[in-house]
Amino acid sequence: MDIFRRTPAIVAATALAVGLASPAAASTQTGLIEVAITIVPTCVIKTTDMNFGTFTSSEPTDDLGTSNITTTCSLLTSFTLGLDGGLHADGAQRRMSDGNGNFVRYSIARDVARTQLLRPAVDLVPLIGTGLPQVTQLYGSVPTGQNVPAGTYTDRITVTVDF
Repeated sequence: MDIFRRTPAIVAATALAVGLASPAAASTQTGLIEVAITIVPTCVIKTTDMNFGTFTSSEPTDDLGTSNITTTCSLLTSFTLGLDGGLHADGAQRRMSDGNGNFVRYSIARDVARTQLLRPAVDLVPLIGTGLPQVTQLYGSVPTGQNVPAGTYTDRITVTVDF
């Protein structure tokens, strides 16, 4: 039979026709998107007041007070805390005033023994940011034996964070 001789030719022709009739192969193109962010160092500061309470010049020991400085700085940001002399400083000596020309001397230290004094604009507290609140406690002292009129004495210290 003639049909059996033609079968390979028919199969080949059919395969060729199917291949030509199929759609073209899909192609792919790619592109890149660069993604970036710049993280800038930041610090936030919160403070608490230092109140020495009541004081008499005849007290046998210094009057003591504390204050906290809470800083929240970016992770691994180096920063320093510094204190100015306040509104009524006389050189490096911090003083509170009653507003009538009378002053009470006081000091601020980094340690509870009050031996590591923080002199105005000189002594800095170096720290490294953790991204979490960090508390630095300050320890104040009013020396006994100051002969001043009764009244309310105040001062205001500026705390500076440099980073």
